[in-house]
Amino acid sequence: MTPSELISTMKCRRISQICAATRDIDRTLRAWCDLMGVGPWLVLTSGPDTIANVIVNNQPLPPGTDFRSYCALTELGNAQLELIQPLYGDEALPAFLDRNGDSWHHFKEHVPGDRVLAAGREYLEKKGLDIVSYGEIDEDRYLNVGTYDAVGANFELGNTGRISFPPEFQRKWPEGDTAALAAGSRRWLVTELTFVTDDLDRALKNWEQLLDVGPWKVATVTERDLSEVVIENRLSAAPFAYRRALTVWGDKYVEVVQPLNGLPVFEEYARRSVKGMHSVVFHVPEAEFDARLAAFAARGVGNRFGARLGSVRFASLDTEKILGVRVVISTGTNPEAK
Repeated sequence: MTPSELISTMKCRRISQICAATRDIDRTLRAWCDLMGVGPWLVLTSGPDTIANVIVNNQPLPPGTDFRSYCALTELGNAQLELIQPLYGDEALPAFLDRNGDSWHHFKEHVPGDRVLAAGREYLEKKGLDIVSYGEIDEDRYLNVGTYDAVGANFELGNTGRISFPPEFQRKWPEGDTAALAAGSRRWLVTELTFVTDDLDRALKNWEQLLDVGPWKVATVTERDLSEVVIENRLSAAPFAYRRALTVWGDKYVEVVQPLNGLPVFEEYARRSVKGMHSVVFHVPEAEFDARLAAFAARGVGNRFGARLGSVRFASLDTEKILGVRVVISTGTNPEAK
C-alpha cells in the first residue's frame, strides 16, 4: 500500500472502544464516575452462559469449559469505554495484570455487522497473527488479534453491537436518574491514544506491516521544542528527550513514544511494562483548560508532564493512583474530526 493509499484508508477507519483492565471493577467504575463524571455503566458478568461461539488461540473453546469475568461499559462522546476484571478460567488477563497492574488493556477498531470473524481470519491468513479470542454476545461481536509482542498494543476488532444479558447477569450503576451523568460523559472526546515502546523503529515497522497503520511522522522532542513545560507539577527548564511518531486514525491520532531521558511519566512505565498502551488523551476546550487543571489538583491529581506546543496545551495527569490508568487532557483536536 502506497503512503497516499494508506492516508486515504486511515481516514476511513474508526477506533470505537478503549478498554482498561482492573482488579476491582466496582472501585474503578466509581472512581471514573467520581473523578471524571463518566457513566452510567452497564455491568455484565460474562461466561459460557452469555458468550457464544468462543474461540481461544485459534481453536474453539472445548465444551464444558467454565470461565467468568466482569465487564462494565459506558459511552463517551466518540468512543465506548470498557472496564474488565477477570474472575476465573482466563489465564491471559490475570497475567497481564500481574505484569502491568491496573492499566489500559486494548483498543477496538470498528468492523461492521458480522464481518468481525472474517476480518480476524484475514489477519490470521495474511499477516500470520493469532486469533487470541473471539466471542458473540447478543448482537455484539469481538475478536482479539495477537499483536502485543509485535507492536506493544492489544488490538481488537468488533462491531460494538447491542448487548443485552439476562437480568441475573447484568446490572446498571448507579441506579436512578442518570441523564445528567450521561450528558457529562458524552462531553469527553478521545483525541489520541499514546503507546510506549523500547524500539520505535521496530514498532513502527510492525504497525505498518501487521496492522496497515501509518504513515508516521517521526520526530525527536526535547525541552527546546516546547514552552511552559511542567514536570512533576513544577515549571521546569531541565533537559529531556523522547522520540515520538504520530499518525491519523479516523477522528483520532495514534502516538508511539520511545522515552530517552528526563521524563519520569514515560520512563517509570517503560521500566515496569517495557511497552504498551500508556495513556488516552481527552479534548478540553482552551477556555476550560486551567479550570480543569485546578479541579484535578484540588483532588490531589497533579500534572506529571505538561507543556504548550504551538497553540496546543496538554497535561499528563497523575490519575493512575485513582483510575488505575493515565489520562491526558489537551486543547488539541484532530482536523479529521471536524
